[in-house]
Amino acid sequence: MRGGVLGRVAAAQLLLQGGGVFSQPAAELAVSAYPDAKPGMVCLTFDDGTKDHYALAAPLLERYGYRGIFSIVPDLMGHGRYMGWGNARTLLARGHEIANHSMSHANMVRLLEAGDTNELQRQIWDSADLIEERTGVRPWVFCFPYTALNEDLNAIVRESGQEPMLRLRFVFLHDTSPADLDAYLDTVVENRLYKGLLFHGVDPHGEAWETFRDPGAFEAMLKVLKVREADLHVGGYTENAHYLALRDAVSLAKVEDSATYSIYRLAFRSDVVPPPGGGWLTLELAHPDRISGVRVRGQPVLLKQSVRGTVYFKATVGSTITLLRRSEQ
Repeated sequence: MRGGVLGRVAAAQLLLQGGGVFSQPAAELAVSAYPDAKPGMVCLTFDDGTKDHYALAAPLLERYGYRGIFSIVPDLMGHGRYMGWGNARTLLARGHEIANHSMSHANMVRLLEAGDTNELQRQIWDSADLIEERTGVRPWVFCFPYTALNEDLNAIVRESGQEPMLRLRFVFLHDTSPADLDAYLDTVVENRLYKGLLFHGVDPHGEAWETFRDPGAFEAMLKVLKVREADLHVGGYTENAHYLALRDAVSLAKVEDSATYSIYRLAFRSDVVPPPGGGWLTLELAHPDRISGVRVRGQPVLLKQSVRGTVYFKATVGSTITLLRRSEQ
C-alpha cells in the first residue's frame, strides 16, 4: 500500500479515539479542558450520507447554529436514497464537514483478516482520492462502517493521511427520546467527557437503519442541546479536535512571581509536534477573588464567568500572561 505517515499530533490521535476524562493538578492558572470553561463537549456526526442528511438534518443544524460531519460512501453517492456529489459540495460550502465512510461501506476487519490489501487500498485510499476529486476537499476523518476496527486498521488509516473517527459515540435510535439525550448529557458533563452524537438520519418511510421517522423528533434533540449549551460545548468535529490537540500540546509555566503579580508563559511543549494553525485556549483562574486583573501580551483582557462559577479568559499559544494580585490591605 502507498502511504507515509503524516505529522499528526499523538495527543489528537488518542483523544479522537477515546473521548476520556481530562484532568490536571490544581493551580493558580490552568488550561481549561474545553472551550469557555465548560465541563463537557460534544460533536454531531451523521453516517451513510443519505439524502435526508442534506435536505432535512443540515438545514435544522444551521437553524440552531450547529455544523455536522457527514460520513459518505462514494460508491453509493447519487444512487437511491443517497445524496449526490453536488450535495456534498454544498454542505462543505455551508461549513459542514465530509468524512470518508469507505468506498462501499465494507467491513474493514474482514478485509484485513482476509489479507485483501488491494481492496483495503480501494476502501481507504482510493475513496479519499475520489472524495477529494469530486468535492475539492480531501477528507481528514475516516469513519469505519459498522464500527469494525482495531489498532492495526487505525494505523493503516493514519498511513493514508486520515484520522479514525471518534469511536465512542452515543447512537440515536428511532425511539431515542429527548429525555434519553438529556440524561446522557448529564453523564458527559458530570464526568467532563468529550463524546460524539451519532445520527443515521430522518426517514419518514423507515427504510434506513434506526432513523427518526419525524423531522420534529430530530429537532427536539437539537433543542435539548441548545438548552444544555450553558455547560456543554457543541462544536464542529475539526474545531473540537484542534482544541484538544492544542490543549494537550502546551505547557503553562510561571516565569516570574512577586507579591503583586505573576507572569506565565503559554507555549508548546518541546516533546510534541505542534498542531498546524496555532489557535486560542481557554484559561481558568483558580482564585479569581485574589486577582485584580489579567493582561495577555501586555493588554488587559475581559474576564468571563461560566454558569458554574468558573472565571476564565482566552489566550493564544505563545502568549505571556500577567495576573495582577489584589492588595491584601
